[in-house]
Amino acid sequence: MIQICLYAKADILIDSETMLVHDFVLRMKPGHDVIGAKTVFQRLKHKNRGILILGGKGYDSEKLHKLVNSLGNIFCAPVRNKSKKPKGFYRLRARKKR
Repeated sequence: MIQICLYAKADILIDSETMLVHDFVLRMKPGHDVIGAKTVFQRLKHKNRGILILGGKGYDSEKLHKLVNSLGNIFCAPVRNKSKKPKGFYRLRARKKR
């Protein structure tokens, strides 16, 4: 029996100044955006510190904020609209800066 994959999801980390792709994750099964981002950020350990990383609403996660901050970088992702009062230090701070 031949199975056809009807799903593909890519999470890509691109330098916005040079347009170079630093890392990517390609998944063939549905899953939350945070899964791929966590893998990419963990691989970023050897890179320079103080990097500003931008992400979309799908990457709004307190765990991601903590991970990026622990590596010495800054993560900025808009808080999802569903969250009237987001939980977590970094998500609350992001909501206040809007």
